[in-house]
Amino acid sequence: MILIHWLRALAALPFLWLGKIALMLKQPVAGRLLAISWHIGGVGQTGRLAIQALNDPNDPFLAMSTAQTWMQRCPRAEVGAIGGVLAMQCGEMDIAAEFLRDSRAAGDDPKGMADLLEMQLAAHTPDAGSYRALVRSLSERRDLSPNVSRLVIAELMMADLLAGRFEDAERRARHLEQIEETVEAAHVLWAVGEHRGDERLARHYAARAAASADSERARWLCSGLVAHVALGRREEADALHAALREADPALAAQLDGLLASPGEAQG
Repeated sequence: MILIHWLRALAALPFLWLGKIALMLKQPVAGRLLAISWHIGGVGQTGRLAIQALNDPNDPFLAMSTAQTWMQRCPRAEVGAIGGVLAMQCGEMDIAAEFLRDSRAAGDDPKGMADLLEMQLAAHTPDAGSYRALVRSLSERRDLSPNVSRLVIAELMMADLLAGRFEDAERRARHLEQIEETVEAAHVLWAVGEHRGDERLARHYAARAAASADSERARWLCSGLVAHVALGRREEADALHAALREADPALAAQLDGLLASPGEAQG
């Protein structure tokens, strides 16, 4: 059995490499090559890449249906997770929830794709409290993937900032900075500097945040908006909010719910 698995993995590799090269070159054949690799090797991450490459942004239903078929034949957490994301894009929240259930049932999920899908589903519910409850629950776990762990820390950090818990927000921001420099952490530390009247700290992190204004515009607008709200700078916050609604309406709508009941998550 181990030998058969090894041989299948070996046979899938050339198609995986060619598919990744085609994906980097934005060639239409990438999806087909990655799909062949997936069917031979059954590796969940390859299946996720194949679904993403096959997806037509103008018609995500086809890629969603493909993910459903693949989950029936060879359930993998990563395939279920990308299927759930596509279902959300199609407005099929019930189907997305089914993908989440099947993704968790599939077992091995080293990148925490099911957790990420669950967070996205919770973020798109009308009740902001359900999202915060999930973040608190995830913060108590010790088996999170690095990607999910960073996201949870960032969410708790922004909740602390909105609630005026500047010291807690700074602690989380500095923790996050040790893992990865992010625009969210930079905006939080800028706000901390402004709150304390520490011009050196504020100036340093203002420059750090500004460096991401173009490359990560939606995230820059979102975290900047939260920072200005926390500091009570309503005019600047309103301008950022308007720009965010134009750049990413879905993210703006999600943030509206969180701003309506700020700072509840305290993991």
